[in-house]
Amino acid sequence: MRYQLDDSVRLIQGVGPAVSEHLRLMGILTIADLLGWYPRRYIDGSNPVPVASAEVGVEQAFRLTIEDVKEGYTRKRGMRSLTAVCSDESGSVHVMWYNQPYLKQKLQPGSTWIMIGSLAPVYRGQRMINAPQLEARPVIIPVYRQSGNISSRFIRSLIAKCLGETLVEESLPDQIRESHDLQQTKTALRYVHQPTTQEEIEQGHNTLAFEEVWEFFLGIEQNMAVVQEQQGVRIPSDVSFYEKVKQTLPFVLTTGQDVAIQQCLTDMAKGVPMTRLLNGDVGSGKTAVAGVLATMVAKAGYKTVFLAPTEILAEQHFKSLQSLLQHTGARVGLWTANHQEVETATADIIVGTHALLYDKISLAPLGLLIVDEQHRFGVQQRSLLREKSEKPPHLLSMTATPIPRTLALTLFADLQVSSLKERPAGRIPVKTFLIDNEPYQRRMYEKIAEEVAVGNQVFVVCPAIREKIVEEDVEVELTLFDEDMQKGKRAAEEEAVRLQKLFPTLRVGLVHGKLKPAAKAAVMEAMNAGTIDILVATSVVEVGVDIANASVMVIEGAESFGLAQLHQLRGRVGRGSAQSFCFLCPHKMSQKIRERLNVLVNSSDGFVIAEADLALRGPGDIQGLSQSGLPDFRMASLTDLEFLQRVRTAVQVYRKDFPGKKVRISKRLAHPDIQKLE
Repeated sequence: MRYQLDDSVRLIQGVGPAVSEHLRLMGILTIADLLGWYPRRYIDGSNPVPVASAEVGVEQAFRLTIEDVKEGYTRKRGMRSLTAVCSDESGSVHVMWYNQPYLKQKLQPGSTWIMIGSLAPVYRGQRMINAPQLEARPVIIPVYRQSGNISSRFIRSLIAKCLGETLVEESLPDQIRESHDLQQTKTALRYVHQPTTQEEIEQGHNTLAFEEVWEFFLGIEQNMAVVQEQQGVRIPSDVSFYEKVKQTLPFVLTTGQDVAIQQCLTDMAKGVPMTRLLNGDVGSGKTAVAGVLATMVAKAGYKTVFLAPTEILAEQHFKSLQSLLQHTGARVGLWTANHQEVETATADIIVGTHALLYDKISLAPLGLLIVDEQHRFGVQQRSLLREKSEKPPHLLSMTATPIPRTLALTLFADLQVSSLKERPAGRIPVKTFLIDNEPYQRRMYEKIAEEVAVGNQVFVVCPAIREKIVEEDVEVELTLFDEDMQKGKRAAEEEAVRLQKLFPTLRVGLVHGKLKPAAKAAVMEAMNAGTIDILVATSVVEVGVDIANASVMVIEGAESFGLAQLHQLRGRVGRGSAQSFCFLCPHKMSQKIRERLNVLVNSSDGFVIAEADLALRGPGDIQGLSQSGLPDFRMASLTDLEFLQRVRTAVQVYRKDFPGKKVRISKRLAHPDIQKLE
């Protein structure tokens, strides 16, 4: 059967309603999604693992000799079984297959096979491998991220059914492909999913990495060209009014905040749409910068829209700006799915979620668009706001995760970059501790009781995904599926019950990703009001939640988070003037995990942590990037700046050589960051 890339996976033989629902939860809806589900590692059959030292539960290659084979039946289900006693130089293992009696002809005593499978926990003193894949000679087997009933082997079988039968469009011009020694896209996909040599893997990887970065930068370059041709709103740089606004603020701006504001005011005075990225560390005061700029825009007679990714954060920004700007004369309104008031349309500053993009609310005359967590809203959303205003608004994108400047300048070619590294006066760095033994844990609980006794509050964060796949000392987080959210919900619920028993006189609250928005908001409001002493949560509290009274952050399963995520979570405390504490509580420990977590213990500088975080990543490892503002490249590595710059230069040269040619951005295997830029 021939497939199109946008065909549903339901068309593949063996994919019924139940399987397709599992695949949907993994984010695999189409053939393109399936082919873009790249392997996270490979098993090389030419380098087998000795059974005596094999890791339990990890798919590996074994080179085993058949000693004896017996037929039988399973007790529970009555299935026919084959049990082979096999061995290598390190020891013996029992291997079982079910309902495959024809294998007995192959499994002759004395014959040697490459077996691809997982070692089960020792049962009755015996090592076991269940239903491994048999190969007569060494092969290279791709291993995929999996979830629930969808195994790596099953994904491998689905890809094998459709890879050769799918029409794949080329996204690179021929001259680019030839000059950079790249493969045809279909060939590259085959090399990645069905390699026969390590060289094929490398060639396929290089081609697909080049393609995704090419499309990313191509979208940026084409967007830059459109913006530069537009006439924007001119906001006069009123120095005297700016000085008056500063005098009304409840604190003195840091040098970094003042510089960032001056840079934005200079941009907005040019009459060309500003596109600036405000790259700030946790607690560096990005909201204050946004509020002052919005006030300047209001003075010029234009509105500001402040977009937040969630209702909780929108309501928090609304309250923060109201307090911050109460003496400036600027009026602040809130617009979310659950909060819509007519008078909001007349406000100078309208804070809201993406509901603002689609609801019938007048935003004219719109002068400035501020986007919190800039990766969540793209060019398509900005164009929707453009339809509600006469001229394109200025754009200030904010990201709460520090991005190394060299990387920011490379990736965000269409954005000017302002960085905030200073902390506002009065902020004390959070003391961070690694809790890796029982005495430390007891002291942590004592500190929790001490802090609550003096009126402070505590966050306890549970990972959304308990299980962690560790491959070659690189920790890889699975995509957050619905069932993983259920696991996180259960883990948080269990922790809340445990803590309530541990602290029977304290008030323990619970919030997780499965709660409805109104329920989440109610819990966070209770936390803000001080009626909760300890709030157990999944990483829903990660970005932007501001509880000034919170002084303790406990992170359970700390090894399950990226350094950037941990730094964000730590930033939820220490927002007042009191000393605050962060406790990292890993559920698993190794030397690699210890070294990684000690980066947090030894540094409070978000930019230092960001450098370390990126250095620890590999291509396709998107752990923690969902809150970072960085593109989630599946093949390319964000640490390979030379490669990123080489592709960016190739895009620029091509557009210069073919200035009138509009190059289409493919939806073939595009990740969300590419789709944003179309």
